[in-house]
This record gives sequence, C-alpha cells and structure tokens, in this order.
Amino acid sequence: MSAVFADAFYFLARLNPGDESHEQAVRVGTQETRPIVTIAWVLTEEADAMSSPANRPAFLRLLETLKSSQDVKIIPATADFVRPWRPALRRACGQGVVVD
Repeated sequence: MSAVFADAFYFLARLNPGDESHEQAVRVGTQETRPIVTIAWVLTEEADAMSSPANRPAFLRLLETLKSSQDVKIIPATADFVRPWRPALRRACGQGVVVD
C-alpha cells in the first residue's frame, strides 16, 4: 500500500481549530487509511509555527503521537536529503544566494 505525505500545511490545519482548513484536515486525517510519511524538516517547520508557549503542548502531543505510531514514518533531516534538489533550489533562489 502506498503512503500519503503529510506536510506542515496539513499538521497546522489539523492542530488549529481556527484554521480555515481545519475541518478538511480532520476529515482527511480520520478517513485516510494509508500510512503517513513526513520528514523532520516538516516537523521543524511545525515546531516553529507552534513555538508560542500556549501552543507547545499541542506540538509535543503531535510529535509523540507521530513517533509512537506504527503507521507513521518520519524521514530524518539530513543535508543529503536536500542534495538532489540543490540545482533547482539555486535557480529558485536567484543569484547571490548560496544553498548548501
């Protein structure tokens, strides 16, 4: 069975009842039966977005839930992961920006 990729948009919408996509994210999350794949970079982005003291417990619960689930794979954040996309990133960033 193929997996589904979960990005920061999904996690933010899922955790924030005030987000305009919250209901859709909850619905997708409860109906989806495929395993979830995400990457540590996505969780870093999520942690940053949820960094205010009031939001930290919700992020920590999410992280523990993901880490303990057999249906979730978290790909580690490494520089090697980005390496194949360096040329495209350099083009997207424009001249004068170094992406290494």
